[in-house]
Amino acid sequence: MLILERFEGDWAILEHEGTIFQIPAALLPAKAKEGMCLQLSIEVDDGATEARAAEIHKIFDQFF
Repeated sequence: MLILERFEGDWAILEHEGTIFQIPAALLPAKAKEGMCLQLSIEVDDGATEARAAEIHKIFDQFF
């Protein structure tokens, strides 16, 4: 669980188990307010990862 401590300009200041960090406020849901508890979910995007790897290989192939 994350706690939305406050906003500082375009940044959201979050707390998780005593650790404070910031993320762009634009990444939060529009209804997020100071003091709210948030859940964080990060997923791997396999399709985008494969496409990026293919693009990098294509660029390297041009140089070598």
